[in-house]
Amino acid sequence: MESVAETLSVKQEMMRKLEGICRKDTVFATNTSSISISAIASSIAAPERVCGMHFFYPPAMMPVIEIAVARKTTPETVRTVQDIVTSIHKTAIEVQEAPGFVFNRLVIPQINEAAYLLMEGVATRENIDSMLKLAASYPIGPLALGDIIGLDVCLSIMEVLQKELGEDKYRPCPLLRRMVYANELGRKTGKGFYEYDSRK
Repeated sequence: MESVAETLSVKQEMMRKLEGICRKDTVFATNTSSISISAIASSIAAPERVCGMHFFYPPAMMPVIEIAVARKTTPETVRTVQDIVTSIHKTAIEVQEAPGFVFNRLVIPQINEAAYLLMEGVATRENIDSMLKLAASYPIGPLALGDIIGLDVCLSIMEVLQKELGEDKYRPCPLLRRMVYANELGRKTGKGFYEYDSRK
């Protein structure tokens, strides 16, 4: 399984390297959160042995893994990955290949919309997050979740969704883009929508 940078060319190069050193029956999984599995798999001679194995952050705590099935992925490849997921005591949810798959297609635009609400002054960050925690029983608000995921990751996924689906509703919020340019990426840099104590 590869978990290199969320860039198609980087992932394709890693797949080629892995194919060159692994056994002929090796199954390859990619931890991409939004890039086409078929595009990644096209870089090797056996694309039928590639599927998505999308972990969620933080992976040690999250109980689910999204298995993304590409056009050429075989049922045997999917079963192998499902068995691995079971062996590490996680729940496998199978989805078909699509931009953002299921989780990111639903959740990242919500984080992006919350950023628009904040940018437009509709509500404070605390009130935006509290609204969904109290009214929709979310365990964490969208802005706080964005900080955990990483705002650079959120921006990258929104850009993929907009490019692949071609709809204006996936346009990244300018505030989100400015924060990424300023290296305000969330918990990993100590500042995002909220500020964090780096000693904790």
